Amino acid sequence: MKQLCALLLLQIAWGGIAAQLTSCDSASLVCSLDLTQPIFGNVKIDTLSYAKSPLPALFLDVKYKDDGYGKPVICLGPENDECLNDGSALRYYAYYPMDHDYTSCPLKPIVLMHAGGFAECSSFDLPLANDLAFKLAQRGFVVFNVEYRRGIVQDAITPTYTTAQQHLAPYRAAQDIRGFFRSMIKRERNKNSFPDDWRIDTNNVFIGGMSAGAFTALNVAWYTNSMIYSLYATPIASANIQYVLGSPDVNFYYGEPDLDFHDFYQPKIKGVFNCWGAIPMPYAAYANINDQPAFFSDSHLTPAILFHGYLDKTFPFIDDMPNSQDVNFSLPPNLGDSDYNSVDFCIKNNLGPFSVNASSTVIDLINGSSYNIYKMLSSYSKRCEIYVDCSMGHGLDPNSNYHSDFGSGATNQTQTAEYMASRIAVFFQKMFDPPQTYGKTIFVDCANTSKNCETNTNCTNRSCGADDLFPEN
Repeated sequence: MKQLCALLLLQIAWGGIAAQLTSCDSASLVCSLDLTQPIFGNVKIDTLSYAKSPLPALFLDVKYKDDGYGKPVICLGPENDECLNDGSALRYYAYYPMDHDYTSCPLKPIVLMHAGGFAECSSFDLPLANDLAFKLAQRGFVVFNVEYRRGIVQDAITPTYTTAQQHLAPYRAAQDIRGFFRSMIKRERNKNSFPDDWRIDTNNVFIGGMSAGAFTALNVAWYTNSMIYSLYATPIASANIQYVLGSPDVNFYYGEPDLDFHDFYQPKIKGVFNCWGAIPMPYAAYANINDQPAFFSDSHLTPAILFHGYLDKTFPFIDDMPNSQDVNFSLPPNLGDSDYNSVDFCIKNNLGPFSVNASSTVIDLINGSSYNIYKMLSSYSKRCEIYVDCSMGHGLDPNSNYHSDFGSGATNQTQTAEYMASRIAVFFQKMFDPPQTYGKTIFVDCANTSKNCETNTNCTNRSCGADDLFPEN
C-alpha cells in the first residue's frame, strides 16, 4: 500500500480540473476531451474482494515451495507445497475519480491484470500496475486492478519446456478474471447493497494487462470455451483440464455463472490493451494460415492497442528471433527427460493426474506476440494500433538503465506509464466517436502525438535497424 499512498499525493496538482467538464463528458469519452492529459486529479483507491461468501470448498489455491520464477530474496515461499481453500487471492483495487457525478453518468470501466509469469511472488501491488491504473483513472475511467491465483513450477532439467503446473496456472487465472467480470457486473446491479462511491457502464468495458496479465486478458476477452479446451488437449489416459479444475466458469465468485460467458459477457468487452503479452494457439492453426481463421472464427475479437519490445525473449516479437515463439511441453519420464509432465496435487478432489500432451518432436503451442495479434486483427479488418520499442526486452527497463520509451522521450517507468495511459485512453475514446480515418497504426520507436479523435498522422518508421518489421505491400 506504500505505492498507493505515494500515488495519492499526486492529487493535489490536479485539484479542480474536473469542474471544467460538463457532467457527462468524461462518461461519454467525448472527442472534446484531450485524454493525452489527465482530466481528473482526485483519485480514490478502495480495496475489495470478489470471492463468493462462504467460499466453496472446491476453491483451491496452490502454493509451491519451488515456485522460483523471478523470485526475489525477500519473497519467501512455503516450506512445503500448500493447497489452500483461501480466497485472499481474489482481491482487487478500485481506482476512481472522486469529482464526478456518478448518479447521472456512470464511467466506463477498465479491468487490469498485473504481470509476473503467474508466479507467487508477483502481485497486484506491482508499481507499474498501480501507476497505469491511477493514470487511466485520471483520464475518466473506473479502473479495477485485479489479483488472481498464481503458482508455478518450472522444469529444472529443460527450463525452456513448459510444465503441467505452468499450463494449469493460466487456466486458473482465466477462471478468476471471468469470475471477476461477472462479479463486477453483479455488484453494479446491486449497487444499493454496497457503499461504493462509483458507478460503471457495464455495457462498455475494457480489459488489459502486462505480460501474464495481458495473456489472461486476451484469453478472457476473445476465447470461447472450445478454444480454451483446444489449448489444453490431453491424452486419453489423463484427465482433461475442466475435469480437474472445473469449467472456465466455476462458481467461486460473487458473480455466479448465470449466463453463457461468450454470448452475454464477452460482447460487453469493447477493447483490449496488451502490454508485452501473447495469445496462445495450437501449432497447427499457426503453421497453416488456412487454419487460423477457423481457430478464431468463433472468437470475440475486439479492437486492441499493443505495446511490445523488439528484443523480448519471453514472448518473442517475431518467430525468427533467437528465442522462438514455439511452446514445447515438458516430457514424461519414459522419454528420459523429466517428471514435470504431470501433476495431481491441488486439483479437484485430487482427481487426475493432469498431464500435458508432450512430444519430443512436435511443437505443442505457439505464443503469438503483439506482432502476430496486429497481423491477425488487420486481416479481420479490426482496428488496432501497435507500439514497438526497438531496444526493449520483456517489460520496461529498470530506471537505472532506461531506454524503453516507445519514442516518447520518457526517462523512467512512471513517464512511460503516463505515455501508455494517454495512448490507451485516446484509443478507447475513438471507439465512441470515430474519425473518418484512423491514419497511422504502426509506431516503431516513434511517439504518437495525436489528441482526442484526431487522425494519427505522424510516424513513418517501420523498422528496427535493418529489420523491416512491417514491409509495405
